[in-house]
Amino acid sequence: MFPVGTRELPLPDCLSRFENDRGVFHFHADRISADEIARLSVQGRENVFLKLGPYSKPEIMDRFRDGERLFYVMEYTPDRVEFRSAIGTESTVDEQFDYFELSKEPGKGGITQGKGSDLPLARRPSCGLFYVMYAR
Repeated sequence: MFPVGTRELPLPDCLSRFENDRGVFHFHADRISADEIARLSVQGRENVFLKLGPYSKPEIMDRFRDGERLFYVMEYTPDRVEFRSAIGTESTVDEQFDYFELSKEPGKGGITQGKGSDLPLARRPSCGLFYVMYAR
């Protein structure tokens, strides 16, 4: 997904493209349809097909507005390139971390530090995933 206002990367030959008012999506048409992307996107639930865990951004932002601190969950490639990340809160981040751990891509991860390592680390497993507290 390339949210509105971000630069879209070139479309790989093996992927299809869908665009709506929330952004542009590059996807495998044999795994999900443009109609399914549209249905979930209009609900703000891109997290479902982007493998970002059980919480949508609107759900997390509601928790933040209710006073919870923000955290991130991130997965990196062995050469320290961010592969995927999700925003969470103090009450969701453990579940989100477990989701990332169970759904990590083969060959990804394998490091314990990455972007954001200058922030206080809450957990540093050896799998290449970690979450960090975001200064509020």
